[in-house]
This record gives sequence, C-alpha cells and structure tokens, in this order.
Amino acid sequence: MIESFFERSSLGLLKAYGPNPDQAFSFLNNTPEEAKKETGKGNKGKDKVKVLVVQLFPSNSRMMFYKHSHLYALRAKRAKIDLLGVPEESLERDEIESFPVNMKKGGL
Repeated sequence: MIESFFERSSLGLLKAYGPNPDQAFSFLNNTPEEAKKETGKGNKGKDKVKVLVVQLFPSNSRMMFYKHSHLYALRAKRAKIDLLGVPEESLERDEIESFPVNMKKGGL
C-alpha cells in the first residue's frame, strides 16, 4: 500500500547514538521553487507527500519537532550522520512551530 502512495519507494536505515541537542536534522530539503509552490494558498502541499518517516526511540528519548517546517526551503546541508543538518535560522519563522516530545517509555 505504501509503494502505491509514492512515485518511487525505497527504504533507509539510520542508527544514531547519543544526544545531539545542538543540531536539527531533516530527511528532505525543499528547493525554494518547491517551497514556493507548496506554501501557496490551498492545500499547502498536502497532495505532494514525498516521504514517510518511521522512527523508533528507546525509553527516555526527547526530541524537538518543527511543525510546518517541511513546507519551506531550509537550506539544509549534509551532516556527519548522513542526514541533512538544518541551520537554526531556517527554523526561525512565525509559520514554523517547535514542540518537544518526551517518550518516557520509548516507542514509534
């Protein structure tokens, strides 16, 4: 079912060790042209889903998510762990809302 939802399908695995509180990461990096189309009036890019991310966290995990950040060009660059590192200033927009998630028991 997932394969039929996306134009192409592939799996990736990333195993990160330890906290990294000073860096925000992303799996995708919109180009300015893509971001301009997706943030226009109407569906805000909801019909152009590019990726499904499933994360598994151990107990006592803490992370910060950035609501609506996927709709903007974040100027991300390749980080040491092979994800894209997002500069803090790219997330400093009124439209992007950060919110912490604490997973005492871990989970998906």
